[in-house]
Amino acid sequence: MVVKMIEDKKFTFLISAGRTGSTLLLGVLNSIDGYTIVGENHNAYVDLRSFYEKMLSATQAYESNDMGYESVNSWYARYDKEDLKQYVRELCASLIDNKAHTVGFKEIRYPNLGFKLTGHLNWMHSVFKPRFIYLTRNIEDVCKSEWWAKNPAKSKATLTQFNNDMIKHIANHPAQEWFHLTYEDMVDNRLEKLFEFLDEPYDAKKLQEEVLNVRHGYKTKGKWPL
Repeated sequence: MVVKMIEDKKFTFLISAGRTGSTLLLGVLNSIDGYTIVGENHNAYVDLRSFYEKMLSATQAYESNDMGYESVNSWYARYDKEDLKQYVRELCASLIDNKAHTVGFKEIRYPNLGFKLTGHLNWMHSVFKPRFIYLTRNIEDVCKSEWWAKNPAKSKATLTQFNNDMIKHIANHPAQEWFHLTYEDMVDNRLEKLFEFLDEPYDAKKLQEEVLNVRHGYKTKGKWPL
């Protein structure tokens, strides 16, 4: 049995594609007292979901074995679903910051998931019950930035499909907590509704001076805003 240590821990996840301003949003969220939101993890939580599902599959194999529980069969183990969820939450919190009341991460590789996207988002909701922030930026502008600019036509098709899939997912899952934020609203400091969604105080002047005026990104050179 997993010891339940983080019953009051909250989770917030940033869902986006690359070059949409996700690192700047990271700075916005980390300016809030008690928040620790970390950077990208190469979709490591897709692999964590695979671990979770394989452990449940092992339990199902054990329970369905006709040798019975009194025998030691090849699948000798039982893993409770809620215990596994708690284990995953504990792992996430301990990796990020056990002391923060709200933890999470940003990731930009969701477009790579394709048809697996909805299933993965549903798993994240089931395990973490998080607040999701979906960040977008004008697609034409994104297609001019870094790796997207190498093949603008393909990039536009990829980003458009991802956005359509995300809008459809959000509409089809009203029980999940989503906030759709645009890069343009963020750089213009139109963030009052975001802070209302998070139930946190909004200080536009402080946010502008301490976060929005500071360079964010995976490079340190270049024109700002990126």
